[in-house]
Amino acid sequence: MVRLRLFALCGATCLACGTAHAQPAGDARTSMTPRAGPGYTNGWSLMTPQERHDYQVKIMAMPSVYACRAFVEDHHRKMVARAKETNAGLPPPPRLDVCDGLPQ
Repeated sequence: MVRLRLFALCGATCLACGTAHAQPAGDARTSMTPRAGPGYTNGWSLMTPQERHDYQVKIMAMPSVYACRAFVEDHHRKMVARAKETNAGLPPPPRLDVCDGLPQ
């Protein structure tokens, strides 16, 4: 019984601390979720580690959904061209929208 109470107390404390430091839901740039990666980025496997880093930095700095979509479309064209050059096959479309949640 004491263990159950201790466990409940620890859980409540963790929840309280987590919600006190939570980021606002509307600001995607401060969100703790990744904005770039295999599920978000077209051609992730075709990029070098430096290109991946640069892409992540640029995506995190996008001011609006329109700028983000333009950047993503340009990146997609580059990855399709790279896939054709290296005969790697076309990269699959991303499963998640990297621009989702950014301000208009």
